[in-house]
Amino acid sequence: YWDNINACASPSTQVVLTLSTSPSAGTPANGAACTANAFGNVTVDLDDLLTGTVSPGNWAFTSGPQNETPNANNVVNFNNGAVGNYVFTYTTTSAVAPCTNDATSVTVAVADCDPCTAGSTAPAIDANEPTVFCGSITSSLSDYSNSAAPAGSVRTWSTDSDPLNENAHLSGAQVTSPPTVGGTYYVFFYDTVNNCASPTAQVNLVINTTPTLNSIAGDTRCGSGTLVLTATASMGATINWYTSASGGSAIGTGSSFTTPAISATTTYYALATENGCPSARQAVEATVVPQPSAGTPSNISSCSDIANGPTTVDLDDQLAGEGAGAWSITSDPSGNLTIDSGNIVNFVNRPDGNYVFEFTTTGAQAPCTNESSEVTISVNDCDVDTDGDGLFDGAEATLGTDPADPDSDGDGINDGDEVGDDIENPLDEDSDGVIDALDSNILDTDNDSVVDQLDPANDNPCIPDNTHNLCDTDEDGITDGDEIANGTDHLDPCDPDLTSPACVNPTPIDLEITKEVDNMNALVGETVLFTITVNNRTDNKVRAIKIGELLESGFEYVSHDASIGSYDVATGHWDIFEMEALGSATLEIKITILEGGTYSNTAELLESFPADNNAENDSATITLPIELPEGIDLVIEKSALSANPLVGEDVIFTIKVTNASKDVNPVTNIEVKDVIDAIGFEYIDHDTNVGDYAIDSGVWSIPTMDKGQEVFLTIRVKVPNEGEFTNTASLVRSTPVDGNPANNESTVEITVSLPTPADIGFLFNQFSPNGDGTNDVLKVNRLDSDTGLMVRILYNIQIFNRYGNLVFEAKGQENEEVWNGSWKGKDAPAGTYFYTMNIDIGDGPESKKGWIQLIR
Repeated sequence: YWDNINACASPSTQVVLTLSTSPSAGTPANGAACTANAFGNVTVDLDDLLTGTVSPGNWAFTSGPQNETPNANNVVNFNNGAVGNYVFTYTTTSAVAPCTNDATSVTVAVADCDPCTAGSTAPAIDANEPTVFCGSITSSLSDYSNSAAPAGSVRTWSTDSDPLNENAHLSGAQVTSPPTVGGTYYVFFYDTVNNCASPTAQVNLVINTTPTLNSIAGDTRCGSGTLVLTATASMGATINWYTSASGGSAIGTGSSFTTPAISATTTYYALATENGCPSARQAVEATVVPQPSAGTPSNISSCSDIANGPTTVDLDDQLAGEGAGAWSITSDPSGNLTIDSGNIVNFVNRPDGNYVFEFTTTGAQAPCTNESSEVTISVNDCDVDTDGDGLFDGAEATLGTDPADPDSDGDGINDGDEVGDDIENPLDEDSDGVIDALDSNILDTDNDSVVDQLDPANDNPCIPDNTHNLCDTDEDGITDGDEIANGTDHLDPCDPDLTSPACVNPTPIDLEITKEVDNMNALVGETVLFTITVNNRTDNKVRAIKIGELLESGFEYVSHDASIGSYDVATGHWDIFEMEALGSATLEIKITILEGGTYSNTAELLESFPADNNAENDSATITLPIELPEGIDLVIEKSALSANPLVGEDVIFTIKVTNASKDVNPVTNIEVKDVIDAIGFEYIDHDTNVGDYAIDSGVWSIPTMDKGQEVFLTIRVKVPNEGEFTNTASLVRSTPVDGNPANNESTVEITVSLPTPADIGFLFNQFSPNGDGTNDVLKVNRLDSDTGLMVRILYNIQIFNRYGNLVFEAKGQENEEVWNGSWKGKDAPAGTYFYTMNIDIGDGPESKKGWIQLIR
């Protein structure tokens, strides 16, 4: 402190002030380098990237594709380094407090610097493309690689591994011409400007020679059996045999092939293969010349007196399964009998005796020869009961029993007793089409402990009962009865024992189904004969054969005759217990054509054991174009009440059929189908004014309808589920057949909704006016469930009975109670009624209609 007056001072204190300078990292600049000496500078002196005042300090690597540390002179070498941006940081080291060191960063861009645009990666090769070919190369080289070339380069193929040998470059992607020699091809990306290429990828292509079939030879035989086909091939190639011109597995190998047993001409195919190269398949014919059949003959009797019985015999009816041929007379007691053009012989006034006729086929082709069969007809005046069995010879001639034997089937019961009192309808206890007089009550042909007269399938011990020890259909060593009792499959040899011989070594079989008709141009009312044949084309026995042959609705069954097995007209099943190897069976069905139309009738294999392994010949169809009658028109119309019900309500379907035919004659045998689908509907009841309705089948049968007549069927159902459902009524058949199918079907759609308590104006459509105080009056809903208040409504209503008569009407009503169930002062009968209603609940009038159930 200083005293100026006295010029004196206090003691002093010293303060030292120091000024430090902050260090500077300088001003940074970015740099660049290459990755290879051949294409440019590869080093960068980091110090050269700083300008201005630069204080002492150190460089460090900060970031980049790989770590590059500066050397002692702060130089970085990027030779063979990775392309990318590298960041380095310079930090000063000379700062004195309170100053701090400065830092700055520079970026060095490192590039390839190679002017070649082809890149360093070879094109990718598709390993899934084939490289081995037969005969010639069919692929393009571009199929093996479609990698995109880098900009400035082209994907190039060459026959030289050196991509710079431009003389070996291919002009495109095609294999060198001709493409019949294999080799190695190279692919790369080529930069023509800089004459450089990427690495190469290679494809090795191999061509094998395709063999040829030098010769083939078919074979011919008469009738069913095996044939031997032969072929030779070039280069010792392997020969395989097939059943089709393409696809499928080989069924044989070698220069010769023995076919399975076949009954018709069949084409097989030979193919030669070597080193994986197949030749073209060539067809080889296995020709089966059909052996004309003289049929299976049956003898019969006839009468010479027309007053006592039939005097004519159609010789053709005495043969089954015959081919084309001609009849001749072998023995003629009269000396002057003739056969007319229809092969019918007339024995009127002919002397008694045995007349013998021979049928000889005429269509044999070599190596087959014609065959003959013989039929004997025993003739007398039939006004006697020659054998004393209670049947006149004329009746026996009609029935087919032997007029010279009182017991034709040898069961100890006279033919007259077994025929019964009605000769027109002789007894047939098992309904198998063979009358009892010809069906033994003693013999048990199939040894199933059921006599033939009670057994509808005398050659099948498993019918009518397969639970006994005679039946082991699948041949697994366990009887059908045991398998049924144990719940296993008696048609499956692997159930329950996978080790049974029938399971371990299954034997494939092939059943062939054919079908013929004797008159393709038949007319309505005429009779035709279908012949269904099943041929076992294998050397193995087949059992449990079931053929489906269900007759069309336009056909009326007359009779049938099965060479073996049994045929059920109702189910359409022809059951054959067993068929021998290479065996054959026929079923003849005689029908009468009821109506016109185009009918396709099919016979098909349904079951067999073992299973059939060739589905191509398992069915046969005959299509008969029966001319449709003109002017027949039945119209089907369908409606629903109501079409928009609530869940749990009833719906009434009404089906109307109208005979709109121009033909004045009645239409008969009408069937309309309306199946109630259990998914959307629950059947309650039905009513019809004509005919009968079967709920199980859904068929409404109408016996007859006159021109212009209308008939009705109503079906009442409940709708248990929400959703949209349909119901369809369609015409199944009529006689004559309907000539206008466009209006033969009608469908209605039903939309079912969930009920809501807020539906004001809803008519509660079931009531029981029985005075019990509960639901005695038909009511309309006026209660708003949201507010609990009664709502004012205004409605008009009309109620009709099922015949359309008005039974109740009210206009301008507001009451909740609508109708008490009375009509003309009396109780209306219980039943279904229909209503129409106009109602206004405050937002404008609305029309409703529906049904009412009155319960007493």
